[in-house]
Amino acid sequence: VKLYSELEDYYSKLFENHFIAKEGFYLKFKSKDYEGTVTKGDGKPLLEFKFDHKYEINDIKIKKTFTLRSSGEHTIDGKADISKVIDKSALTHSFNFNSATHDFDALFSFHNKSIKKMYSRWDFHYFKGGEWTFTPNVSRQLCKKIAIGWDFTFNGAKNELTSMNLALMFRPNKWVRAVLARNIAGSINKNTDWLRTGLVTFKSRSKLDKNTKIGFDYIYNLETKAAALELGLKTHPAEGFMVKSRINSGGDAEVAAKLKIADKWHLLVATAFNAGEVTGKQQPHIGVGLEGKLD
Repeated sequence: VKLYSELEDYYSKLFENHFIAKEGFYLKFKSKDYEGTVTKGDGKPLLEFKFDHKYEINDIKIKKTFTLRSSGEHTIDGKADISKVIDKSALTHSFNFNSATHDFDALFSFHNKSIKKMYSRWDFHYFKGGEWTFTPNVSRQLCKKIAIGWDFTFNGAKNELTSMNLALMFRPNKWVRAVLARNIAGSINKNTDWLRTGLVTFKSRSKLDKNTKIGFDYIYNLETKAAALELGLKTHPAEGFMVKSRINSGGDAEVAAKLKIADKWHLLVATAFNAGEVTGKQQPHIGVGLEGKLD
């Protein structure tokens, strides 16, 4: 059973990973305990370095991940498996600190899977200045192929609900996965018009065969009556060669290719353009990058 927020991360991969055209330059290297990324932003390189540290205290396994960025935004993530204390449970945290502005926030979460066919996560988020939010996330498997997910956020400073998501998650077979969700963001109170507030979203990912995946996201705004659609394709036409493409209803399109050039290294090339613009007025973006392992 997956939480709705976790599924959002899964669905975003098709439309985000490897699309580097607007970054211009991209370099990513990985090792067993660390990884680094170099991209270009506002005319200067952006550096990110991430490394892990694992240890045990009284048979409790703990993992820390430190992320340092040249922008000044740094993160310390941690996870402790406390299953020996509370069945099928874990504690996580994420500390974010900006050394340039001195802003910070801290997210603490309790994860539990002790109830059969059910997964819950309870988030407490504290921000500089005293503002805090509390978010319970719950998913329940209704049957072998269908699960339901629900979460809401309570803002302690405003003393009101500020977001709510309700999702029906489908996995009819190993080739298809889809989610139908109702999303509301902003102040939620007795005056909220549930039929004219927020979004209705439908997302689907399907494997046509072992080498090809397609997906689409449909978003409908109940307040403005506007709809948006994005289509994506990922395929491996040959060993060591991958092609991805995406296009949205606004005409923005991007094509990316990943080619194996050495034992542990790949070359990335991507181009982005707007399909609705007249030929000759196009200002396409082109990105080139490298991705590989050091061990």
